[in-house]
Amino acid sequence: MLKEIILLLAVAFHLSGHNRKGAKDLGTLYFIPNLSAVYVGDHFSVELALDSLVRNVKGGSVKIQFDATLLSVDSIWDGSLFYGNYFIEDTVIGDTLMVDFAFLDDSASGPGILFQIAFEAASSGSTPLHLFDVRFRDPLNQPIPLNLYDGLVRIDQYFVRGDANADGSLNVTDVVYVMDQLFPISNFYCLDAADANDDGNINVSDAVFILAHLFPSTGFPPPFPTCGRDPTLDDLGCGSFPPCETLGSKGH
Repeated sequence: MLKEIILLLAVAFHLSGHNRKGAKDLGTLYFIPNLSAVYVGDHFSVELALDSLVRNVKGGSVKIQFDATLLSVDSIWDGSLFYGNYFIEDTVIGDTLMVDFAFLDDSASGPGILFQIAFEAASSGSTPLHLFDVRFRDPLNQPIPLNLYDGLVRIDQYFVRGDANADGSLNVTDVVYVMDQLFPISNFYCLDAADANDDGNINVSDAVFILAHLFPSTGFPPPFPTCGRDPTLDDLGCGSFPPCETLGSKGH
């Protein structure tokens, strides 16, 4: 009886390990880059890639959902996996990009780029690039299961460093504004503008920095004194900055 129990446990362990291995070895469809940090008016592209575990793809369909108030699709074109005779058709309906494709001569295997998608950033904000209803088939018309990883696009507005209240001027009122909004941090038009010393945080040191550099107003990290982009990659963004929004609308 004891031997039978041990045998059953061994079989169960083997099967559970096999199932975990199968899930782990699933191929992946993902975006490059997975985070796109752009500005209003920018035209930019992302790549949809397959890893090396994806094999023998004969064709399929992909749907990508995004916030259509923030992004619009400029174009889509074939990636490095396409060769010989193939078929690609794309359609945008509302907030969804739908792409159907097929390899007519042979099948394709990863790693490689499936599609390159060009977008225009229409407004500031943040939106996922959500993959759903993805259906890949092998040469025998059998489904190919995949891990799906969404992308993310953050769209910022142009701004001027230190102009925390976004009124178009740099003065003592910006110091007062920073202090008023610190506890708790809320209602900033543009977090990047309030980050006067460009250290990636908003705190009392930003108010001190503004005061120390007001007379004369020099020493502010870029963008300053004119509207521009943040050259420093951090977690702060810029959702609204009225004095610079005409610049963003022109796509500069």
